[in-house]
Amino acid sequence: MTTAAILRRVSTSLVTNPDGAGVLAGAVLMAAHFERFAEVADPPPEFHRPRGNDVAYPLGNVPLGNVLLVCAPGCDSVTVGENLAAALAAGNRVAVSLPGVPDQLMRLLFELLYGCFAMERFCVLTEACGWTISGADLSIVVLTPSRAYLNERPWITQAQSPGLLTSSTDLLRFYGAAQGD
Repeated sequence: MTTAAILRRVSTSLVTNPDGAGVLAGAVLMAAHFERFAEVADPPPEFHRPRGNDVAYPLGNVPLGNVLLVCAPGCDSVTVGENLAAALAAGNRVAVSLPGVPDQLMRLLFELLYGCFAMERFCVLTEACGWTISGADLSIVVLTPSRAYLNERPWITQAQSPGLLTSSTDLLRFYGAAQGD
């Protein structure tokens, strides 16, 4: 199954499986993020093909590799979901670290992602796994309610008002590296 197909499956499942009205409202917003990144996750091979490589990546970027998404207190589930969808769509392996117990919407999302992605592609850091992620190409992203920092460098500002989306192009570029970087 392609990344785009998995993101679409998660999007559909988010709106058909949630429990309770509060979760449904957040699930609809999160599903929209997964659907919009599914649109660009697996571009046709004739678009954005890196030179000398037969793998096509969104916007011609290559994945950062291993991304540790560290969520600061105050990050809402929908913002975390948007960044998680972008990081996966860019082709990265992603580990998520939350400041506390995930809410009902995050638990639903994690359950869906565990059902679709192999453990090597997605995981949530917990005490059981030792709170660690390995990989020579580790990029650490600290996600706050209004910004994302890549390896301690402020990079992208999140939308400040509910309903506003961070540019898909900006997020895909954030979670990828241009050819030759």
